[in-house]
Amino acid sequence: MDAIIQRIAEIERTAQSIVDHAQAQKKEIEEHYKAEQEDFDRLISMKTEEKVSKFRQETARKLERIVAEEEARHREVIEGLEREYAENHEQYAEEILQRILEY
Repeated sequence: MDAIIQRIAEIERTAQSIVDHAQAQKKEIEEHYKAEQEDFDRLISMKTEEKVSKFRQETARKLERIVAEEEARHREVIEGLEREYAENHEQYAEEILQRILEY
């Protein structure tokens, strides 16, 4: 009878040892996956920040190009108006004076 009790106790110790080992492995696996998830999250965050940075740079370049084009277009309009004024300012003054005198 003692042999059977000893055998059952040995089986229980072995079973407990297996459970303890499984729990230790479970903890190691959880830590491993947690570390992999953190690495993945860092990688995704880094790639996202990189894409956002590129997008901002591209947007800034496009905006600078648009502003430069608008400035050039406005400069041409202003220069055209200045040329027209330089060429015709005496005529405009004469027409204004004539209209004032007509009233």
